[in-house]
Amino acid sequence: MTWSIIATALARWLQAMITPYRPLPLTYDCRYDAGVEHCAILEVATTPLEKAKGLMYRTYLPAWYGMLFVREESEYRSFWMKNTLIPLHMYFLDSEKNVADQTTMQPCLADPCPVYTSHEEAMYVVEVAIN
Repeated sequence: MTWSIIATALARWLQAMITPYRPLPLTYDCRYDAGVEHCAILEVATTPLEKAKGLMYRTYLPAWYGMLFVREESEYRSFWMKNTLIPLHMYFLDSEKNVADQTTMQPCLADPCPVYTSHEEAMYVVEVAIN
């Protein structure tokens, strides 16, 4: 049994446990940072509604579980944490899927919520739980 089969099975089980609404498609991705491998299970937001809702209203996510936002072209990306109840780490990826920028975001407790904008253009954005 390969690691990808195990990861897929685990991802589907986790999604069933923490997603009370229609499950989104999943992907599994690994990256190296300073020689350490980090793997994440990501829900893929593809529709405008999925992208707008993101990880709002979630009270818990396992470590290295999150969401992938796919855009059609590279540009500076902005996100906020309105109605997002858990801290997230955000990776802004360029068109080659290399990390162009990253930031840590805290839940927004009062309006107006801060806006987090990439310092570089990005085509993909990954949000993962901080645990």
